[in-house]
Amino acid sequence: MGSVNPLLAVCQEIKERENKKQSSAKTEFFWLGTKNGPEKEILVAQGYHYYPIQSGKLRRYFSLNNFVDPFRIFIGFLQSLFLLKKYRPDLILSAGSFVAFPVAMASKISGTKMILHQMDLRPGLTNRLCAPLATKITVAFAETQKYFSKKKSLLLATPVRRLKFADNLDLAKKQLGLFSSWPTVLVIGGSLGAEKINELIFQNAPDLLEFCQILHVVGKGNQVVWKNKKDFPEKAERYFAWDYLSDNLGFAYQASDLLICRAGLATISEIIALRLPAMVIPIPNNQQEENAHFLAKKGLAVVFDQTKIKNEEFVQAVKKMLFQRNISDNIKENLKKIAAIDPTGEYVDFLQKIIFEKIK
Repeated sequence: MGSVNPLLAVCQEIKERENKKQSSAKTEFFWLGTKNGPEKEILVAQGYHYYPIQSGKLRRYFSLNNFVDPFRIFIGFLQSLFLLKKYRPDLILSAGSFVAFPVAMASKISGTKMILHQMDLRPGLTNRLCAPLATKITVAFAETQKYFSKKKSLLLATPVRRLKFADNLDLAKKQLGLFSSWPTVLVIGGSLGAEKINELIFQNAPDLLEFCQILHVVGKGNQVVWKNKKDFPEKAERYFAWDYLSDNLGFAYQASDLLICRAGLATISEIIALRLPAMVIPIPNNQQEENAHFLAKKGLAVVFDQTKIKNEEFVQAVKKMLFQRNISDNIKENLKKIAAIDPTGEYVDFLQKIIFEKIK
């Protein structure tokens, strides 16, 4: 869902603007994605038209699928071309993922404008291949522009969703069933969870629950559970597990004193926008490590290496971030310095200029 959330934010912003203007002309959205991707269920539930297409993963290592995936990409290209010819959209917007490549090829052939948004500091292979086919490329960080054409690229913060917030902290905690008097740690590994982060929480839950309550998003359909929870009945009352947070995500952010998460840029963009202190644990050997290094260098989060972190060190770090206020205050101040005032609104303004050809 990392590449989907910013696009949802854009759709939400456009709908809200049209509702405020009480315009009779409504923007239509349709999504292209994989047949079994986790985003399909969420998008369809929200009333969007969703069309699954074939695509192959672009790998830089040997796999037997490398012999099959080019054919899948070609089929996805034909499917995309058919849909673009049928619906004739004014604009295609992509925030990455391997399914974007056949769509990008189809956009070039059909003459449809395509905007590519680069969230991570270093572009992956798919975005590198899509870049020459895109009309414009937006990058979330100035450090990323060096990877793209100066004429095509520009700096624009990643759009973030308009989340629901309560009138005050107590109401936000009440919405989630949390205790009002305990500091709250929110743990999110992504829409499908993060097994290693889940294990880290389970291993250390008894020690962590000595001084905080935990709101743990284990991942949709994730079967991993805190197995010895019954051995700590009193502490377990302060542990709250959710498969997934959708409408309640804003309340969860609002209620939390600390976020533990991966280093995907969709989550990081929300951390920046909300100025939320975070402990970031990137996926090893992944471009998330570069994202995390950037955060640590700028003092925007505390970063840990998943392969090296020890249980005692982890527990003490969480305790320090909760109770040594200077640490979280410094992070909030650094986040404030780089946060865009209205990242989603600015992005939609840019898209509308593209559609109406005010930007060439």
